Amino acid sequence: LIAAATAQPVGQARADAVDCAVVKCVALTFDDGPAADTDRLLGILTANNASATFFLIGDKVAADPDAARRIADAGMEIGNHTWSHPDLTAAAAADIPAQLRRATDAIVEATGQRPRLLRPGFGKVDDRVLAEAGRQGLAVVNWDVVPYDWLHAPDTAASRALLMAHVEPGSVVLLHDIFASTVDLVEE
Repeated sequence: LIAAATAQPVGQARADAVDCAVVKCVALTFDDGPAADTDRLLGILTANNASATFFLIGDKVAADPDAARRIADAGMEIGNHTWSHPDLTAAAAADIPAQLRRATDAIVEATGQRPRLLRPGFGKVDDRVLAEAGRQGLAVVNWDVVPYDWLHAPDTAASRALLMAHVEPGSVVLLHDIFASTVDLVEE
């Protein structure tokens, strides 16, 4: 379901051919892009035969469709992160469908690919969000490991320590490609 980045104990496997029952895998996910450092992140992932899922904000995709296209062309999974990143659980019920649809439309327009995954803004989900996601054919994916890269933006050591203390095989890691320091962390 989610493209996985890999850390192999022996040798190196291609991300698209990894058996996570044999090789330790974690899912790297990046929210809030595309952004200025997304291309550098794509280079790092590609150079290390790693894949990731990018949850893109629709209005950012509309503003820079070429960046979204480069993510797709690099073979990364693209998910919907709403049109403008609101807390959907605090939104009027009538606003939820458009937040999802507009983001999906922007992603399809830019990449030719329809996202199958949704990560609501702030990871906030309720029955209304789940129901609308289902109507639009989107599976909601959150995370279980968060290194708080937005709080530690200038301090990759703090984010790295949190990440390494909590990550285990099968983890879904929340990161943000909108921070150069997060891209530095991934490179480390």
